[in-house]
Formats: sequence, structure tokens, C-alpha cells
Amino acid sequence: MIESTPSTAESSWVPRGQFFGGTHYVLQEPPKDVERRGKILFIHGIGSYHSGFNRLACYANDQGYQTLQYDLIGRGFSHPSANGQYGEEEHVQQIVELLHHLYGPEPAEKIHVVAHSMGGSLGTIFTSRHTSLVKSLTLLAPAGMMGYFPIRFVRSATCIHGVLKDSLRDVKKQEKIWAQEYVRKGEQYDQLKAETVRDMSIMYANEKDKWIDAFVGCVLAFPMSDISAHIRKIANQEHFPVLLLWGRQDKSVPYSNKRKWTKLLKATKCDFTYKSYNQAGHVFFHECHEEVQPEILNFITAH
Repeated sequence: MIESTPSTAESSWVPRGQFFGGTHYVLQEPPKDVERRGKILFIHGIGSYHSGFNRLACYANDQGYQTLQYDLIGRGFSHPSANGQYGEEEHVQQIVELLHHLYGPEPAEKIHVVAHSMGGSLGTIFTSRHTSLVKSLTLLAPAGMMGYFPIRFVRSATCIHGVLKDSLRDVKKQEKIWAQEYVRKGEQYDQLKAETVRDMSIMYANEKDKWIDAFVGCVLAFPMSDISAHIRKIANQEHFPVLLLWGRQDKSVPYSNKRKWTKLLKATKCDFTYKSYNQAGHVFFHECHEEVQPEILNFITAH
């Protein structure tokens, strides 16, 4: 049985990290007796917050990496979007401002980016636009090349926007969705699932209205269906390292999407590595953490 990771979201909902310009972030230095190897930025998905990367960040920290987790605008402890919009510009600007705050406008050391789901789309766009800041890109079941029709329909059918918001207010339905992102069965996986549902439920109880606005705002405005131009720009960077990982039973960002990503990444100049995991869902990096964590850190360390 795996050891439980203590929740970082206490029932009192106290921020774990610091704030800059409305962004909540958690910056952790590696242990003093461990050789320092670099910096890693973690970007979570559309409905999550920084806690989704706690286990992986702790593992990377122990391996000698400074880790930076943060809450996307309107998620977790971070403030809502200042202009009420949740598109590409607002999300990229949040990262740029945070990195400039921590490391200056021209940092001496590049940062490794590890990004999941919608965060994978954001991480790709950010890397495409700010390649000089990024040392490697690890994508975990990234959105960004999903089917265009359902997204276009939701965005154009304004009559269902209120219905979408109302559906997100059902906490039992949300708990079921969070739980369904796990596929594997057994006591150790049930424990991981329970930890995630617990942390997400505490966040939801404290930040529901803000979270719903941000979630729907991203559905309506953030690039989800075709970021191929950004992928090609990264892929055309000679020897730029890209790692793509996916759970084969992913229902949130279906595994079939990986064909679009691999087609673009294989035919270009970057150093591209791909791996998938059987009997694993959207949060495969939790379910298969004993396999995935070393895979990611070995890739990052090699670059």
C-alpha cells in the first residue's frame, strides 16, 4: 500500500505558497544535501489547481530540481482574470509576469515545462512564443488538438452557456467526474483517487463561483482544437526536447488525439520522445506515478 500524501488544501483553505499580482504560486528549493539540477514549471489543467502536481513536484524536488507550481487565473487561490477573459493572452501573460517576477526578464537559466491537459495546450503556446525561456517541454495528455465541432458548437450556442454553468454547480457530479479520471482498480489506486477528490472538493467548496467562471471562460475562449502552428514552431527548433505521454484509457482528452500530435512532432527537427500507459486515464501520472515520475525526470535530466 502506498503512503498517503498529506493534503495541502486544509479545510480552512489556507494558501500554501505566496502571491504575486493575484497569482498564487508554490516555489520549492531542493534539499541542501542534494545537487541542484535546474528548474521545473508545472502547469495544471482547466479544472484543477496546483495540488494536482504535488506528488510529481516533491519527487522532482528530491532529485535536485527547484519546482514552481502555480494556480491558473481563477483556479485554486489565484484571483479571477482582471479583464474577465480567459483566453490565450491572459494565460500566457500570467506565466510571463510570474517568471519575470521570480527570475527577471532575461533569466540566466532556462526552465523545464511540465504541463497537463489544457495546461499542455498552454505550455505549448507559451513555449512557442517564449522558446528562449524553455529548456524542455513535457506534455501529459495535452489538449490543443481536440475535435473542433463540439467546441465550436458550445462557443456559438450562447443559449447553453448558462446550462454549462449550472451543470458545474452540482458537486456530486463534479466528484464523479474527478473520480472517473482514474481507471486502475485496487486499494492503492482508490487511495490516490480519494486524495484527488478530497483536495478538489475542498477547493470547490471554497472557490466554486470563481472556479466555474474560469472553467467556462476557458471553454469559450482558450485554444483547445487547433494549435498546430505553435506545435510546428516548437518542432522546427533543431534538437529541442519534447516528451509526450498519454494514458490509453483517457476519456477527458482522448488518447486518439495523440495521433495529431505525433504526426506534427515526428516529421520535424526537434528531439521527440513518446510513450503511452495501458489501463490508465487522464491523470495517468498519478495512477502510474512509479513509472511516470522516473520517465519524466530521466528525460529532463538528459537535457
